[in-house]
Amino acid sequence: MFLSDREALTTMTAPLIVESAGVMQAGGVTAGAAGAAAGTTAAAGASTSFVAPGTMTPASMVTATRFSLHGQMGVATGMLGAKLLAEMAAALSAAGLGFLLADEAVAVKLLVP
Repeated sequence: MFLSDREALTTMTAPLIVESAGVMQAGGVTAGAAGAAAGTTAAAGASTSFVAPGTMTPASMVTATRFSLHGQMGVATGMLGAKLLAEMAAALSAAGLGFLLADEAVAVKLLVP
């Protein structure tokens, strides 16, 4: 038996919040890291091509641009995940449910990737 509605609500929703936060953060971190690595590789290839005039082909330009966009999308994904987490915390507080974030284990899982 639950001792109160508040305890029932915490018990039911906290695991979902933690799981959602983990999925968003993992996705953002993974996409950001992969995109940044691909963008760095493409940038290195592009700068080499520009140093040696005539070696930059249309295909290599498309590849460099594509990887650069992957990097930008990865960073944007990470930022969006962080923004969603902040908005979720603000919404919980505004609804008087900030106590869901007060539990140390929940807070750590929400704030640390």
